[in-house]
Amino acid sequence: QQCPLPNVNGRTLKWVIDYLKHHAKHPAILLDKPLRDNIYNLGLPQFDINFIERGRTQQDIYDIIAAAMYMDIPSLVDLGCAKIASLIKGKNPKEIRETFGLHGDFGPKERQAVKTKYPFLAKAESESLTLTDEEIRQRLDEQLGHNSAAAASAEASAAMQQAK
Repeated sequence: QQCPLPNVNGRTLKWVIDYLKHHAKHPAILLDKPLRDNIYNLGLPQFDINFIERGRTQQDIYDIIAAAMYMDIPSLVDLGCAKIASLIKGKNPKEIRETFGLHGDFGPKERQAVKTKYPFLAKAESESLTLTDEEIRQRLDEQLGHNSAAAASAEASAAMQQAK
């Protein structure tokens, strides 16, 4: 009997089936959360580490996570998320942005919301033409205290969600 899986491509489905076949004989481990370490130090079976590492791109891992979520396979969701978490563990925000190819924290609407809430940024930007996201974060931290850029970004995102 057919079971439609419109959100899962054939290659990813094959990987998921391989994972399920193995774990039909060897029960999968559900990971404790929050994760305390990278995937190599979580007590995972070697099969799981090899499975998630085996020449996988970030997109492959995202596809595996999405398929596992769609098909309700918690151990595979955990494994994929643990791999992604291990990519950022111990990195600073700049390194994390580089890892995931993120080129800016603020979209155009978020940037405008932050400048509206914090007029000193609009003034600084008019004086130096355009501020980079890094300069916005730095000026927020200088004016409002450490880690304020993250809070401002979160506030801007929340304001954008409310506006929708």
